[in-house]
Amino acid sequence: MKVGILEERDDSFARDVASSISDLDVHFIRLGELPVPGKSDFKVILDRQSFNRPFLREAMKAFSLNGTYVINNPFTSQLFNKNVDMNICQSLGIPHPKTIILPMMEEVEDHSVTEPDIDSILRQIDLPCVLKPYDGYAWENVYVVTTKSEFRNLYDSLKFRRVMLAQQYIERKHYYRVFCVNKEKMLFSEHVPKPLCQGAYLESDLKPLEGIIDRLREWSIKLNTELDLDLNALEWCIDTDGNPFLIDAFNEVPEVLKHNMPESQYSWLVSKVSECIREKAGKEEINRNPFNTSGRT
Repeated sequence: MKVGILEERDDSFARDVASSISDLDVHFIRLGELPVPGKSDFKVILDRQSFNRPFLREAMKAFSLNGTYVINNPFTSQLFNKNVDMNICQSLGIPHPKTIILPMMEEVEDHSVTEPDIDSILRQIDLPCVLKPYDGYAWENVYVVTTKSEFRNLYDSLKFRRVMLAQQYIERKHYYRVFCVNKEKMLFSEHVPKPLCQGAYLESDLKPLEGIIDRLREWSIKLNTELDLDLNALEWCIDTDGNPFLIDAFNEVPEVLKHNMPESQYSWLVSKVSECIREKAGKEEINRNPFNTSGRT
């Protein structure tokens, strides 16, 4: 049973997953050696690299259409951003901070897009609030603004370069990163978020989630099923009144760094991802896609 891993060989998580399924025929993939488009002889590919590399993304689509099961689904995972997340959460009844998308302005006059009404926005989400890119990653360029003038100045400095979101600020008492594997297995890890993957994972104290953890599980399963993601990390914030808010609904390639998380959590992730690969390798299953193809010819 041939399994591919699209990741650098020196990545400890990828190596440990490969070691855990070493009884299968496991290969670290080098694209270019395989023809694209085309049918690969991999039954399953664990994709940890294509999220920001267009050629790799197109290769994963081609292999998926020709019968390889890709983790994660290349046809759904590339569609998401924080604006889409918000709308999906609304449709599923998942609590999410109030969010308004702000237009990116053109440096030349464009009558199809006008400046947003800052007063109207702040009446809806209030101050302080958060400004961040709609397609942000790893907590980069996330700003908390406390005054109208600060909001205006920051937006003016970014509006020609980025599509931004204005979002309700949630005063957090607890913050959890919830790793979801195979759409239903979950690891709740207390998390201290910081930019550029510098956040800290703590030994999980689930006492603050008493009375709501079952709802968090239900919402997380519902969301991952809707998104068709076999590996995702959701970020749940618990405010000072004990109310949960889903801050980040989508991370298709969650950081799994052995040196900055408890050993029990790291081992759980290696084990559950390996189990997911084995399960997919043992089934005649294909990724969900928008086309009428069987994936097998």
